[in-house]
Amino acid sequence: MKNQPRYPEAPQDTACGGSAPKRKGGAVKAKAPVIPLEQPGRLRMANLMAIFNCSHTTLYQRIKTGEFPKPDGYDWPSRPVGKQGRPYWNTATIRERLGSQDELHHHKSAGLAGNQAA
Repeated sequence: MKNQPRYPEAPQDTACGGSAPKRKGGAVKAKAPVIPLEQPGRLRMANLMAIFNCSHTTLYQRIKTGEFPKPDGYDWPSRPVGKQGRPYWNTATIRERLGSQDELHHHKSAGLAGNQAA
């Protein structure tokens, strides 16, 4: 037993190009909020990705164009821009956004129904 290696080699998987360990990506993964939106609380980017069913890149683009509200705060707001930490949104802000989105959807569908009747 002394001559056996302590960690035997893992079998080579030719389909994956070797047995190198897989790196975990640093990207944000969608995660449903653990609190109801009716309660006061904070939501992170992963929560918004799950609610709006889009990527963090899309959310940041919508923030930049004004289609989506800016974060209500950051982990460390006193630090310089870009080093303030993770953004968060209050549930009230997201409830308001969802409400305006529903109204917009309702107006569009009502407009289509009015055009079809004419």
